[in-house]
Amino acid sequence: SGYNKFQKTSGTAWGQGAISTAKWGGVRLIDVMKLAGLDDAIDAAEKGGMQHVRFYGLDGMEASIGIEKALNPYGDCLICYEMN
Repeated sequence: SGYNKFQKTSGTAWGQGAISTAKWGGVRLIDVMKLAGLDDAIDAAEKGGMQHVRFYGLDGMEASIGIEKALNPYGDCLICYEMN
């Protein structure tokens, strides 16, 4: 993703990746963003100066994704509250 070029990101290094069969449940991030008044990635970037959506976990983990991914109507970003 290139984020480590600017500042070390937190989290667990997965190397080649991981495989999971978990079934997640939650709400789409774009739906929550729309309720907050953000529904256009270009508008958010150009007028609001937004480039990323940053997440903070209660366990100290942090991550971010680009605003284009967060507001993509065909995206797969979930705010999960259940698994299996």
